[in-house]
Amino acid sequence: MPVGIVSLVDGDHDAGVTSIKITDTSYIHGEDILDIYRGNTYKERITVKSKTEDSIIVNATTYAIKSSDELWIRNSYTGTKVFRWADNSASGINVKQYDTFKLTGGRNDRIRMLTNIGDVMMIANTNNLGIWNNYDLASLDLGVGCVSDQGYVKALGTLWFIHYTGIYSTTGGTPKLMSGKVEKYIEGATTAGLEAAAAGRKGMSIFFAIGNVTLYNPDGSTDRTLSNVVLEYNLRQENWYVHTGIDAKYFTTYIASDNADRLEFAGDSGHVYELFIGAKDDNTYEIPMEIATAPITLSNDFERICYPKKITIELERGSGIKCFVSLDDEPYYELKGEASKGCTIIPVSARNEDENTPPRCRTISLSFKEYSKRLCKISRVAIDYLETEEVEDYRK
Repeated sequence: MPVGIVSLVDGDHDAGVTSIKITDTSYIHGEDILDIYRGNTYKERITVKSKTEDSIIVNATTYAIKSSDELWIRNSYTGTKVFRWADNSASGINVKQYDTFKLTGGRNDRIRMLTNIGDVMMIANTNNLGIWNNYDLASLDLGVGCVSDQGYVKALGTLWFIHYTGIYSTTGGTPKLMSGKVEKYIEGATTAGLEAAAAGRKGMSIFFAIGNVTLYNPDGSTDRTLSNVVLEYNLRQENWYVHTGIDAKYFTTYIASDNADRLEFAGDSGHVYELFIGAKDDNTYEIPMEIATAPITLSNDFERICYPKKITIELERGSGIKCFVSLDDEPYYELKGEASKGCTIIPVSARNEDENTPPRCRTISLSFKEYSKRLCKISRVAIDYLETEEVEDYRK
């Protein structure tokens, strides 16, 4: 309950005194500013310098203070009442404060997530998570929490939040790790980037902005660095997508008269943009598209050599899409031809036209790029290849 009278004066005091004996010091803090009332009459305002177990030390009073005069927190007599825990520092004894609880797990940093999901409240700091059901607190000692103040979002009855180890989802119980397919991006993000992560929702997708990401090769060497990475999870398809170049420190859904599902974001520039509409103030800057696959092993026996022949692309929308290939993790090179709406077949040629040997590999990666302002959508891709009995024990 909000406090009213915090104490009464104990005994009469002449004007000019600097020590006032009172009945209770529990709810008075050092450097408090108190109003003195007698009945309904305001007498004066005093500033507390310190306190003992039964008195307060103040600036010299202007008027005589009478026994049972009321002490109120400044402006709380006629204004808004204040809430305050009892301060028992005078006795030096740690007293249990009821209606309070602590998250277990050994980390006592501040709360970063406090939100309702279903019929419970989820409470989390960096590495601890608790569930409050309006009766008691169930602590999940999993070493998992929410590491960012903006790093959680709700979608279709599920709460999503980000931790150093990945992105988790929960419907009010034990969280489930969902970001296994994009683990390398979480691991490649910086601690500062994860702690400043922002989460948002648009349509059937959720988004997590995690800052700059460094990707590494299997041998531990640096592959490349991506700027301003946003991870997207499509709830309908259950697929992850990676976007770059989106400087998002905050996400929020804006309900406009013409669109009730606009996801707005703001970054270091302080400007507000709509996601996937543009990157300038007038939203006219084209957004380049690139889809890249992980290395695909062509043969069932991973040591076998295969000869890729053609790439078949089914395009539902758009035109002028270029296809690039990487053979056995070598640099990408462009194939001749462009994909347009419908089904397009692009032959897989050698890197150099003067090469007499056809392209051969164990694994292949595909990359599709499009730089126009038109919307495009790739629905399916197929790789035709010749599987052989060839193996390669040593490769330069």
